[in-house]
This record gives sequence, structure tokens and C-alpha cells, in this order.
Amino acid sequence: MAKDNPSDLIRAKDVSLFDRWSLPSFDPQGEEEELPSAPSVEETVEELARSEDVPVEEVKPLTLDELEAIRQQAYNEGFATGEKDGFHAGQLKARQEAEASLAPRLQSLERLMEQDERHQIEQVGRQLRGMMPWIASGTGRSEVRGQKRL
Repeated sequence: MAKDNPSDLIRAKDVSLFDRWSLPSFDPQGEEEELPSAPSVEETVEELARSEDVPVEEVKPLTLDELEAIRQQAYNEGFATGEKDGFHAGQLKARQEAEASLAPRLQSLERLMEQDERHQIEQVGRQLRGMMPWIASGTGRSEVRGQKRL
């Protein structure tokens, strides 16, 4: 920086075109590595000139129809991707909401079924206890045997 400029601003006239600002090294002292030298500006320009050997006449600018076709294709691809992702996200959300709303109903239905099952078992048990004296007497046995013969 010039000594006549007391501010901290770096003026363009104070810096050359390709000054390199390197970060400070955090390596222990004495182990500094030398950075590979950067290619000169002339070498870079020559390399770029060699890589672009395509004659200007062979490169055609895109027509309005070609640009529109590219835009439409990109739009269609984006739309299809968004539709697929949105459909999948909607399915997941609907499944989660359905599971959340149906879980309490399913639990209450299971409780009712267990209670009904217990109630039916108790009824069958009461009926069997009521039939025990009848079966123990000879009347029940002969009726049961008579039904088997039919």
C-alpha cells in the first residue's frame, strides 16, 4: 500500500493485477512447504486458445424453436419430478394421518371384542353349569343318544 493513504482501504492502484494473498501457515516453524508456482498469464492464455479449436462457423446459435423445445422439455421433466415427489409425499402424509386417527378406534374395537369374547365365554359357562344337573340325570343322556341316532 502507498504510504500517502492512511486508511485501511486497499485501492486498485495499490495492488497489481495478479497479487496472491496466501493464508498464514499453522505448521510448526521450519516445516514450511513451498507452494507450486502458478502458471504465468501467457501460458494460461495459450492453453485456453489451444483448447478452443472449434471454428466459429461450425457453432450455430440456437433458434427460437430449439430454445422453446429445450425450455418445454425442462419444464416437463421438472413437472413430472415434482408430481411424483408430491404424490409420494401426499401418500405418506395421508397414511400417517389415517394411522393416527384409526389407532384409537382400533384399540377401542379390540377392547370391545375382548369384552364381548369374555361375555360370550361367561354365557357358555353359565349355560353349561345350568345343563350339568340335567346331563347328570338320565334324561340328558338318553336325549343326547337319541340325537346321535338321527
